[in-house]
Amino acid sequence: MKPTKLKRGFTLIELIITISLLSMIILLSTSMISLTMTAQKKTMDEYEINTTIRQASQRANEIIRYSKAVFAVPVDFVSDPSKMDPGWSYFAISPDKRRIVQYVYDDTAGTHLEQILVDASPNVEYEIEFVKDATTSSDNLLKFQIVGYVTKTESDGTLVRTGQKIAFESEVEAQNALQIVDKGTVLSPSVALAFRNDSSAQGTGRTQVATITIVLDVSGSMDTSLNGLSRIARVKNALLGYTKDNGTIVEGIINTFSRENNIEISIVPFSQTANYPTPNSASNLEHPFYNAEDDKSTLVTLVNNIETYGNTNTGDGLRRAYYRLIDFSPVAEGYNTETEQYNYMILLVDGETNQSSWESKGYQQLHSFFGFTWYTDEYTYYSQYTGRGGITPSISYDNVTRVYPYSRNNSSYISTIGSMIVAAETKSYVIGFSNGITTEISNLGTALDAEQIYNYNDDFDLDEVFDNIAQDILAELWLVTGPQIMN
Repeated sequence: MKPTKLKRGFTLIELIITISLLSMIILLSTSMISLTMTAQKKTMDEYEINTTIRQASQRANEIIRYSKAVFAVPVDFVSDPSKMDPGWSYFAISPDKRRIVQYVYDDTAGTHLEQILVDASPNVEYEIEFVKDATTSSDNLLKFQIVGYVTKTESDGTLVRTGQKIAFESEVEAQNALQIVDKGTVLSPSVALAFRNDSSAQGTGRTQVATITIVLDVSGSMDTSLNGLSRIARVKNALLGYTKDNGTIVEGIINTFSRENNIEISIVPFSQTANYPTPNSASNLEHPFYNAEDDKSTLVTLVNNIETYGNTNTGDGLRRAYYRLIDFSPVAEGYNTETEQYNYMILLVDGETNQSSWESKGYQQLHSFFGFTWYTDEYTYYSQYTGRGGITPSISYDNVTRVYPYSRNNSSYISTIGSMIVAAETKSYVIGFSNGITTEISNLGTALDAEQIYNYNDDFDLDEVFDNIAQDILAELWLVTGPQIMN
């Protein structure tokens, strides 16, 4: 019988080695799991930041590309929504840097309403910087960078950045704005966008005013039919707005301007004279200026009451409008003492000029024939009349009358008045509202150094012409004014 062998157990050393190996395996496994989870979390963080940044950059692209006025502004402009300029909307980072938002001005509420574009995440902060591209000659290019930072919370509750970040850069060209303005500096760079897309209320500071004279041909030919409606009726529609047969709503230039509180409008109808209140009146009264917002109803009534009269003295309409522009006093009309005035003139004509304004001296000529004697009024023309005030609608004997003889250097008279208007730094727009007057309209455009000349043709749309002019003036006024920081 063989003796039974005793089974030997693990020695202490073997047990220690085994436990050590198992511990290492568990530690490695735990580390790998932790590393995998960390890598996954990091990937998720990067994905989240990438997604949110792309959403924000897409909105910034849209604002820059399609807004009618765009300003890149420093943090002071967006740090307090209560101080944001009425009429302007803003694209910015929230004060806590956790959200990307829009502050949209609500005209009814009279305040800016916050719209969240990118909501807060527990571990992300954002920064944005805008800067004009100085490497090109274009005024319409804006660069921007959006950066998302991964954050963590320290034991004391402090939020700190981990150093992990995602950056997105872009450069966009504005299509609708005249130019992009960068109000940032080296010490205070632009971190937000102020923008406008339509005619909303202007800032309450009113440190700029647009004075606009609308000079309208109301000669007899304006009563002629144009596609079933008289020309003067179509002008009134384009000024006041109406609904087309197809349901399209035309706002009208008066309604467009009435949304601004720093636009003053004077309507100057002319035929043989440009006297006020009517071209066939004998008066030295001046055509009033009306605030587009406050006096809208008065402007509507004034346009509705326009009537047509005899001949065409374009130069006299320009003369009267010129003096209204240079005589306007912003302070007297309630604007600030530092208010800057910007002059505009919109001229619409539907025919060739056939009269002009001259100074003359009258006298009575004695006639005798077979014992009969009588007197006739005779006149000596001195010079083109370029002074203020109304003129005599017809030739009469008063020794100092201003008269309207046919075909007496009418083009020269327009050139004389036009040079005065140009010297007053007035931006003019000329509209021809009839066929066959291309040369006349071209000459008027030259005399006024017009910003734009609109010649009548088969594709002519007066509603669109007036709207284009209104938007051009508004865009320039917004550009000059820009967003303000309200008190």
